[in-house]
Amino acid sequence: MITLVLAAAPLLYATPAAPALATAGQAAAAPATTALQQLEWLIDASARQPISTAELDQHLIPQLLAAAGGPAGFNQGLESVGKLSVQQLLLNQPAHVEAITGSANGVLFAGLQTDASAGPSRS
Repeated sequence: MITLVLAAAPLLYATPAAPALATAGQAAAAPATTALQQLEWLIDASARQPISTAELDQHLIPQLLAAAGGPAGFNQGLESVGKLSVQQLLLNQPAHVEAITGSANGVLFAGLQTDASAGPSRS
């Protein structure tokens, strides 16, 4: 599960470099996927919102989804960011990935962290 996510409207806080990420606290149970796979999901999801609650539950810890304003808030954030693409992969570790992403709305920093040790995803 993603414990850090690309800045979206309800999660945005600024840094001098670019819009950054907001943390939702401690990691929770996560799917047995790498952070890069979760980034790929986020990039794909940015082009096909609204994302269903069931799908969001498979990829986001509950605290992060709540901080985003629930499924409606997360989808609104994705819509405001626009369809994303990875421009440069900065860090690729099994549980942590950082990338420069872009959309029609500008360049954003994406950092995703997973808890790969938590085991398989809930169904």
